[in-house]
Amino acid sequence: MKSKIVSLILLTVLLSSLVFALDVTISAPADLTKAKNQSSFTLTNTNSTQSYNITIKTPLVITDSAGKTITLTLSSSSFLLANSTSTQINVSHSGWPSGFAYGTFSKPIVVYQTENASNNITGNINYVSDYCINGINSTDLEITKLTDEQLDNKDAWKWNPLDNVEITVKVHNSYSDDLDVVLEYGLYNPSTREFIDLDENTVDLSIDNGKTEETTIKFQIPSDIDASENYQFYVKAYEDGREKARCIDTKDGYYSQTVQVSKKTRAVAIDKIKTDSNYVCGDTVQIRADAVNIGKDDENEVLIVAFNRELGVNVAKVLDSLDSGDSQSLNFEFKIPQNASEKKYTIDLKAYFKYDDDNSGCSNDDDIECYDKNSLDELDRTFTASISVEGCVKPSTTNVAITALPIETEVKEGKEITAKATIINTGDSTTTYVIDVDGEESFSKLVSVTPVTLTLNKGESKDVLVTLRLNDDSEGTHTFNVKAVFDNKEIKQAFTLNVAKSVGMFGFLSSIKNNWFIWIIVLINIVLIAAIILVAVKLARA
Repeated sequence: MKSKIVSLILLTVLLSSLVFALDVTISAPADLTKAKNQSSFTLTNTNSTQSYNITIKTPLVITDSAGKTITLTLSSSSFLLANSTSTQINVSHSGWPSGFAYGTFSKPIVVYQTENASNNITGNINYVSDYCINGINSTDLEITKLTDEQLDNKDAWKWNPLDNVEITVKVHNSYSDDLDVVLEYGLYNPSTREFIDLDENTVDLSIDNGKTEETTIKFQIPSDIDASENYQFYVKAYEDGREKARCIDTKDGYYSQTVQVSKKTRAVAIDKIKTDSNYVCGDTVQIRADAVNIGKDDENEVLIVAFNRELGVNVAKVLDSLDSGDSQSLNFEFKIPQNASEKKYTIDLKAYFKYDDDNSGCSNDDDIECYDKNSLDELDRTFTASISVEGCVKPSTTNVAITALPIETEVKEGKEITAKATIINTGDSTTTYVIDVDGEESFSKLVSVTPVTLTLNKGESKDVLVTLRLNDDSEGTHTFNVKAVFDNKEIKQAFTLNVAKSVGMFGFLSSIKNNWFIWIIVLINIVLIAAIILVAVKLARA
């Protein structure tokens, strides 16, 4: 009897330990998004003879990295699934909380036999918290290209601190009208749930209906970025002022591009480069910057060199130590040569982490010649500062002489005078000169310059005549210049005039006005003399 009881117990344990497979399949539901709050999946009983009591594990709650939640609602969570039949289960959400993290979040859908929870199958449902404010809500815009052009980085979507990044984006407008579109982008850290500060994050586009516009996004990865993280690069295109109504943020179905940010073993970058934009010859240039160790290794000594061959710039700064993540200020100074050309110059800034100071009579650590160039082990990036040199006054080469000949005519107020100058080409080549006059406006009016231009061979000379009409009130000493202009230079020769007062009709009248008493006495005398003469004549006739 005991044997039968033991056997029965063993049979019961054996039967209870058997797990029968749940012959049910689950379809993949479409992603839930901000714009799409409903989805569904289908459960199918593939067993042709057995029905199942089905339970779906609830609640279904999606949680982001900060603990914010979205609760999903099922149309049914417990039911009979007959053999060889299917049932559609609807799933929805009522909204997402403010500040929910960006990204794709998954939740397992656990379906089990009600009588035996271990007899189950599992599917997944995704909630996508996308970049558009209200999610994708337009088919009129399409992002057709998103390409990392690998400006500083060797591999696409693999960036280092202080890399200059260049990304090409194309947006197509299939709307029936032209659109003003805003292209917005950002580099997102899923761990901190924050975007990295890239200074600029939007580009404005005008896209005609049926057309595609291409643009280039440019930015620099910050030096202090956490290089232990993987980031997500987001791009969205929306109608200006109407993001909630017309926005797209996917490319080929992907909501974002995964970016790997990492540090090299040894890397020193030059950051925050500042200098004045414009200089003239002889000015002292100051370049201020920070040397930042963006590598993994600490550096005992770092040599930073500023170089430009055209300007003769080749100066260095030594940093005694620069630990990983640390920075030190730099200040380079050099003079612009007096004979520098007027144009833009690029100053290269480069770091070396291995070098020898050969102490060859150098007392200045800033002199690159103090270092053994054969020992220099340079880092792989060159950084640049740009300056413009303009307004330089170069020493003029005198290749003309002007001789002032004496003015032969009498110089009086109100008269025309002619000054003669001899122009001599003292240079080595044929030169064309433009003749002009200055300084004459205060006492005269320029009548003519003959000739205005003349071309002289080496050693040749010609006369130039300058005619001036003197003002009526120009009495006194005056100076004016005859000048020859050539090759953006000019040479002047001064003429001096002593202008005498003119005594014409106007001078006579002026004399009467100024000496009226004397002229009255003279007039009285004339009348008396005339009267005496008249009396004498009458007496002689009597």
